[in-house]
Amino acid sequence: MKLPHCSRCNYFFKWRELLIGFGQRKCPECGAYQYITAQKRRQGMWIGPAAALGTVVIVQLVDPPFSVLWPFAVLVVILAILVNPFFLEFTEKEEPLF
Repeated sequence: MKLPHCSRCNYFFKWRELLIGFGQRKCPECGAYQYITAQKRRQGMWIGPAAALGTVVIVQLVDPPFSVLWPFAVLVVILAILVNPFFLEFTEKEEPLF
């Protein structure tokens, strides 16, 4: 897995630069604004519903106690936030979603 790069100067963004914030990013090297591609935004729309569905399936199959379910849910959310920057891709122009 690689971190995304600037579409103008090919500067590879650092993980911590991508961790916080949504939408456009300003390249620290050339100053150009970078936008998440429409394809990656559409893929990202499925993460929330897929995680919710997976959680419901696990709860129905395993029936874990509430004291185990909450730490598991928090762990899944934290992992999703930490891994998200590796799945981004940038372009110079903001693309319509549909």
